[in-house]
Amino acid sequence: MYRRRRKKLTVKKVCLLFVLLIILVLFLIKAYFRSPIIVYASEKAQFYASVVINDAVSTRIVPNINTDNIITIQTRSNGTVSGVIVDVHQVNLLISQMAKEMQTHLLNIQNDESHELHYLTIPLGVIFNNPYLSNFGPKLHIKLRMIGSVHTDVVSTAKAYGINNSLIEVSIKTTVKFQVAIPLQTEEITVTTYTPLLIKIIQGSIPNYYFVGGSGVVIPPIGDNKQADE
Repeated sequence: MYRRRRKKLTVKKVCLLFVLLIILVLFLIKAYFRSPIIVYASEKAQFYASVVINDAVSTRIVPNINTDNIITIQTRSNGTVSGVIVDVHQVNLLISQMAKEMQTHLLNIQNDESHELHYLTIPLGVIFNNPYLSNFGPKLHIKLRMIGSVHTDVVSTAKAYGINNSLIEVSIKTTVKFQVAIPLQTEEITVTTYTPLLIKIIQGSIPNYYFVGGSGVVIPPIGDNKQADE
């Protein structure tokens, strides 16, 4: 009798343990396929991809660009700036050269098994979405693969800077699509970087009058005061 009861208790414990194990496995699978882990992997991949792209543009492309061939500043006889001309032909040539250079460089990195982009990992503890558990567990390998071609562009912006001055910025915009893959999950990311090419302050003419806001007072220039006193 005692042995039969003991066997029944043992069977119940085994069944209970088996049910708990199944629940735990289902919980881990559900947690693994939630968004935090692929989002974490994508953000890490995007950071390292941005570093690689910026480094390639800064070291391979920018030193070979002559900005004087891209932007011409026209001035009047009194020295003030009358206009800024962007040479579209030179810009198109530059975009074509940049795209080819970046495409070749990223393909070389993709085929180089020793590059650091092939050794990105994240801890499995990220699935718990808890800062105390995020560094626990085995490491998951992140695979980063370029999708499609590299898109480059030259972007220029003009902003007001002080009184009658403009700040002109010319940057190289690089856009690359990557596929981020971890075991049983994939995600596509778009990495866009802006590398400054030219930053220039264009000085305009000094205005003859200054309007003091709020009080409605118009202050004439100092030269006019002196002429009035004479």
